[in-house]
Amino acid sequence: MGKGNAWLQLKHRLVLKQTRFNPANDLIDFTPPTYNLFGLEAGIDWPLGERNKLRMLLSADNLFNKEYKEYTNRSRYYAHDMGRDIRFSIGWFF
Repeated sequence: MGKGNAWLQLKHRLVLKQTRFNPANDLIDFTPPTYNLFGLEAGIDWPLGERNKLRMLLSADNLFNKEYKEYTNRSRYYAHDMGRDIRFSIGWFF
């Protein structure tokens, strides 16, 4: 088993308030406000022989559990979008 290759990635998503819409085509005259979402991803790849590798990955989206509404989501009239999402995965690539 060889030496592992690790990485860390910070993510940011900025969504500005929607200003290009026709109120006559919408159910109500409401556009969600601007919001920022932050995420994090950390992982490591370990080579297993010549062609195989094992990957362990930990990722988180909406790290600060921000309440927000996405303009293109029809549920925005009555519900917020997804809160904090944390995932751990292990993959074997062969």
